[in-house]
Amino acid sequence: MVHTASARPPTIGTSTAPDLPVLAPSSDAGLGGYGCAHSLKSRRQARQLMRHRAVAWRQKARLETQARMMRMVALLEKNAHVDGELRVAASTHRKGKASAKLARWTGEWMENTM
Repeated sequence: MVHTASARPPTIGTSTAPDLPVLAPSSDAGLGGYGCAHSLKSRRQARQLMRHRAVAWRQKARLETQARMMRMVALLEKNAHVDGELRVAASTHRKGKASAKLARWTGEWMENTM
């Protein structure tokens, strides 16, 4: 409630909210509030902040992808009880390019890790 010199309540139809600044134009909407009627320096800082957030997001996505790949390799390693078992299973599963690539990749991976 707005406090005035007199203690009477506001009349019907008047706002009790404080005066709000004019909203930012749509071009500044993504600047996190820094862009509306501020200096070039503050807009530059806002753009830099957005760039840093984007870099951090990409780094996080890259690390999550690496973690997924490591889990997949660990699962392959766990499932390959005997050396070459996975390679044979992949090559006999389906006679196609995909299974041949999987067998070749698995064989190379097994040779490099043993």
